[in-house]
Amino acid sequence: MMRALARGTVGCAAGIGLVIALLLALPTVTGHRSLTVLSGSMEPTLETGSIVVDQVVSPTEARIGDIVTFSDPNNPGRTITHRLVKAKIVGDTAHMVTRGDANDASESWTIPADGEIGRVALHVPKLGYVRALIGSRNGYLVLMGLVMLLGTWVLVDFWRRPSRPAAALAGAGG
Repeated sequence: MMRALARGTVGCAAGIGLVIALLLALPTVTGHRSLTVLSGSMEPTLETGSIVVDQVVSPTEARIGDIVTFSDPNNPGRTITHRLVKAKIVGDTAHMVTRGDANDASESWTIPADGEIGRVALHVPKLGYVRALIGSRNGYLVLMGLVMLLGTWVLVDFWRRPSRPAAALAGAGG
């Protein structure tokens, strides 16, 4: 009974781990990008710690009301994910105005009309905390320890299985 319970627990944990791994890796494979929400500027729509999966689009494809990801106009090394409130194409330049749902102030920025921004395709609440934990040194060590523990458990279970008698194997072939 305990062995069946242990197998069920390990199977559930492995399944959950696989789903989390797929959620974190699949966007990259499909040409999307995933980012972690670090502030509450888009709450309650996007909670802090959520993962957003962006579809890369041209600024001309973005529509008012879309949640878009772009480079911070005041700090180019920082990325912002806010709602598009105004968009105007003038010549080869897209003039965009965005605002976080929880913010009072908007930000205005420009990008070449043939440039690229992200449009949020989906979000998964709280998964960003798992990503941050796995990405940290201690989280990585814990994860590797769990993988080694699981591997050891599988090997021990395999070695403890009773082998079939040779007579049973010879009679099985017919």
